[in-house]
Amino acid sequence: RGPLFHLFASMAKVARQPGGGPSAPPAGVSFEFATGVPDEVVMSLVQQYIDSSVWSYCQMSQVCKAWLKTFSNDNQWNQEWNRRFAQRPTDCDAATWRQRYANAHTIERKFASGSFDFRSADPRGSTVYNLTTVGGKCLAACGDGVIAYDLAGLSRCTDVKPVVRFTVDNDDLAGAALCCLPTAGGGVVAGFQQGGLAYWNAGDELGVCWEAHTKGVKAVALLGNGILSGSADHGVKLWDLSGSSPVCTAHLPDIMGGVTAISPIMGTDSMAVISCRKGARVWDFRAPGGTAVVASLRTDDWCLCVEASRTDSNVVRCSDKAVHTWDLRTKTRIHEPLHRHERLIAQFKTDGGYRLVSCGLNGQVKTSSLEGVELARVMPGRGRSRSLDTHLSSGKYGKLLCHQEDYVLTVDFDETRVVVGGLEGKVEIFECTAEVPVAKRHRAS
Repeated sequence: RGPLFHLFASMAKVARQPGGGPSAPPAGVSFEFATGVPDEVVMSLVQQYIDSSVWSYCQMSQVCKAWLKTFSNDNQWNQEWNRRFAQRPTDCDAATWRQRYANAHTIERKFASGSFDFRSADPRGSTVYNLTTVGGKCLAACGDGVIAYDLAGLSRCTDVKPVVRFTVDNDDLAGAALCCLPTAGGGVVAGFQQGGLAYWNAGDELGVCWEAHTKGVKAVALLGNGILSGSADHGVKLWDLSGSSPVCTAHLPDIMGGVTAISPIMGTDSMAVISCRKGARVWDFRAPGGTAVVASLRTDDWCLCVEASRTDSNVVRCSDKAVHTWDLRTKTRIHEPLHRHERLIAQFKTDGGYRLVSCGLNGQVKTSSLEGVELARVMPGRGRSRSLDTHLSSGKYGKLLCHQEDYVLTVDFDETRVVVGGLEGKVEIFECTAEVPVAKRHRAS
């Protein structure tokens, strides 16, 4: 946070103290210096410090009478709502736009920090936190551990039954599984709500389970011969599993926010892009302690998902309420944001340069082709055809695949299927083709 924020926060703290207020300002500070600041400038502070609690800047209204008027102006909060959320409010109990903004802000802040919230009072089934498709199977990290489903041979209206369940009996280390990942040797790695990591070998037997973090492990990734784990405790660790017990070979103690996604950079055994508050950072773990920051990529809102390109080591994608594509050489965005959602994007996946699928806290799942977007990189401006512009427009907003009542947290796909999961506690499988986004719909139990 910048010096202005600390100044305003200290002033608001004094104003909240018994006997505080304009008669007792901090030494050398006048409460009336902000009287002439335009409302638009004052509200821009909200945009700069959205990672703070909403009430920390609502309490800035106590700095002076002018700011009290500004922060009490419901029209200003209506404008902030339209700028940031751009959707019809569903919170009918909130009497003011300021309260609606505060409620929506608080929910997204929870997700950004690694916590979760429920829209429905009684969620159906076990929450699905993460999905990964590999070799005709789907791994689901959920409240019951990690469940493997066989996607082969689906027929219309067929319920998909679990093939294997990966569980850990130690409740002190496990709890709900928040993420999972298949390894090159046919094993499975999973991160748990209580900060534990677990590894199952190719025979589906639990190899090792250990305490990796002090809070929930939200992200795992393979980096070289090791495993990267990211947690809500703001830490990232690199683990070596070649010995009899896991060894931490690198540790980033504070990544600037809860870590919700990690993706290794293609063609390297030491670099990965990691989500951190309003953006992402690319780290080089060859440096002592893994503290070398190669690039910092800033988004407009909280970043919940990152992905390094599978076809170009210089391209990285990260998301807030849209998917942004960055060139690591110039640290600039390559083209317009894709898949604009009304709320934060919980997860997105690509398969190189062909397809993009995303899901958001608004309950929507979107899909689009990336072929037109990739062509636009090499054919900017005049060289574009009308059909190419149509591809770009389609990618900008995406095509709606499905809409659930509760938050959708995870999505993945293979050549013919898209799998979707979230707080509704079910895994839905859509059979798709390039032209028809939804042909069949299945539910996994």
